[in-house]
Amino acid sequence: MLQQIILPRYNSDMEKQLVNLFHEMDLPLHFNKTGNKEFTNYQRISIIILFYKSKKSIRDFIVEFQETKWIYWLGLEKVPKKSTLHDWLKMFNMQTIRKICKVLTPKNVELTSIDGTGFDSWQRSRHYEKRVGEAHIPHMPYAKAGIFIDVKTQIVLDFDFVMSHEHDVKIAERIFKRNDVKLHEARPRGI
Repeated sequence: MLQQIILPRYNSDMEKQLVNLFHEMDLPLHFNKTGNKEFTNYQRISIIILFYKSKKSIRDFIVEFQETKWIYWLGLEKVPKKSTLHDWLKMFNMQTIRKICKVLTPKNVELTSIDGTGFDSWQRSRHYEKRVGEAHIPHMPYAKAGIFIDVKTQIVLDFDFVMSHEHDVKIAERIFKRNDVKLHEARPRGI
C-alpha cells in the first residue's frame, strides 16, 4: 500500500514565514494551563508582526484587520480589541523580542554598521546648548540607544538601550557578544 504524504498548504508566503517563526521560537501554544485560552501564542505573535508590518496605529490596524483573510487563516474565533493587542505588545519581554529578531535576521550578512545616539528627557541637545554658550545645564535623565544593521537590507540585527552616558564601543561590545557575527576576508573595492 502506498503511503500518501500530505504537504502543508499555505495561503501566503507571510503565513509560511509566521508558522516557521513560531516553530523556531519553540514557544508553548499557551503560556498558562488553566487561564483564558481564547488566543494561542501563534495567533498573538502573528498579529503582533502583522501590526508592526502595517506601520499603522493600533486602532487603525484593528479596524482594517477585521476586513482581512487573516482572521480565517489564523483560525481566530474573534478579533482582538485594541486594548488586547496593546496588552500583548507589553506581554513579551526583551528576551523574547530578541529571540524573534534572531529568527527573522538574514542568514548571509555581508556588510554591517553600528551607531548610537543619546536622548535627553527634554529632547534638547546638550552639545548645541554648550555651543551657544548656555553655562548651566541642569541634570536631566538621559538614555542612549545603539543599533546594529545589515547595510544592504537595512534590517536591524540587534539593538541596545541604556539609561546612562556610555561610549558607543561599550554598546558595540555587548551587541557583538550577543550575535554570531562571522568575519569575512576583507577585499579591496574593485577586485
